[in-house]
Amino acid sequence: MSSSGQDSGILARFADTFFGVLTAPRATFKLIAREAETDRSRLAEALALVTLIASLDGLRQVWRTDSASLVSLTMLLSAASGIALWLSVVAAPTVASMTLGRGFGRAEAFAVTTAWSFLPWLFMPALSLWEPLAGTAVVVTAGVLLFAAMVRLFWIAVQETFELSSEQILYFVFVIPQLVVFAVWMWASQLLGSALSLFAT
Repeated sequence: MSSSGQDSGILARFADTFFGVLTAPRATFKLIAREAETDRSRLAEALALVTLIASLDGLRQVWRTDSASLVSLTMLLSAASGIALWLSVVAAPTVASMTLGRGFGRAEAFAVTTAWSFLPWLFMPALSLWEPLAGTAVVVTAGVLLFAAMVRLFWIAVQETFELSSEQILYFVFVIPQLVVFAVWMWASQLLGSALSLFAT
């Protein structure tokens, strides 16, 4: 296949996924999760999507503060923080996945579906352009609705990627990671206590 043909295929898949997440998220996330376990291009696609969404959000913050001279720096920092947020959101369920022996392939799939769950925020910069006409209250309300849509998509992403019920998701996303964090905290406390005892003697 030629390079142009591959590019058009990637763009077509991106467009299908874009509209699929918005119109049929459950079936689309199930498809993404299945493909992401074997197709590494899905992970690159997810990274590009998160970078795009975060960069545009940084641009939105710049034009709201009229700091045009800081456009490049703000977009770069926003992209970096967006990627960090993505990885932190993925981390807790990934830890739970590894402890339950689900395999790293499923964790990669979850990273991809989580990136796509951020999709509603892509519309926030465009909505912000209407703030002078519609008013701040309308834009803030729209932002809350977009955030709620993100939470809903994230829930579906967890459910379809790991094939869990709603009750299992609560355990998978919140209980297991919290236990791991508690165990690490206890271990760190004991280590610190032992170190202080050594210095005290």
